Amino acid sequence: MRKTHLFLVLAVFSAVLLFLPACSDDDDPVATTTTEDPPTFDMTTVSTYEAPAEMLASNDPMAQQVVDYLERMEWITTRIGRLVPPPADKSEVIAKAGPWVYTWKEGEPGYDELTYTLTIREETDRYTWALRSTGFRYEVEYVNYLHLAAHIAKNGSFGWLEDYDDFGSGDLQFRWAWVIEGTALTMTIDVHDAFTPYRIVAVLNLDGSGALNYYKGEPDEGWLQFEVTWDASGAGAWTEYDEAGGVVDSGEWGE
Repeated sequence: MRKTHLFLVLAVFSAVLLFLPACSDDDDPVATTTTEDPPTFDMTTVSTYEAPAEMLASNDPMAQQVVDYLERMEWITTRIGRLVPPPADKSEVIAKAGPWVYTWKEGEPGYDELTYTLTIREETDRYTWALRSTGFRYEVEYVNYLHLAAHIAKNGSFGWLEDYDDFGSGDLQFRWAWVIEGTALTMTIDVHDAFTPYRIVAVLNLDGSGALNYYKGEPDEGWLQFEVTWDASGAGAWTEYDEAGGVVDSGEWGE
């Protein structure tokens, strides 16, 4: 059975952040002690958005396609887990405040080993993460190489995650972003795949209604191939287009 809450993982990520070390407002990057609680931000505003259960359970092929696209968005959020440092016995805390910096090693020493550095900063309205590495892997040298970057608003109203190729090319693999405006959550994923690049833009409303557009091709250069809207009851209407913008097919599901 398909899940009825597609973005619960965001709420789980909020809980994970409780295990990060404490911070202070001190701008000294080498500060090592603080008594303040670790920073947290409330993602419940995002995790409360969900598609209608009727649509998630529908046997209609196009409704299932929409759910598949939404679940792709959910899967990408699992990459956020890489921004949580290893346990204390496997990583070194270089700084606990202004910003936090963690470092640890992975791989075979002297041959295939990378030293990772995770830097977490607090800004006026957001927290930021950057995961970098230095060393050698598969005979490729990494020098302060950026693997992941993320910004998340303290109030949970916007955020983004960028994931770069782990093999040293520097290529952006995908970008996931969200913003809440009024009662609508808008999410966008850009997938920079060499064979099947695409962009998905989804809007979820608090009443369960929503819309989704699928763009085929490299993000910012692709063309609208599929668009769909659905109401709070889970009934929807969809249209498919060709590259020239002509309608290929259309239809509805539900009442």
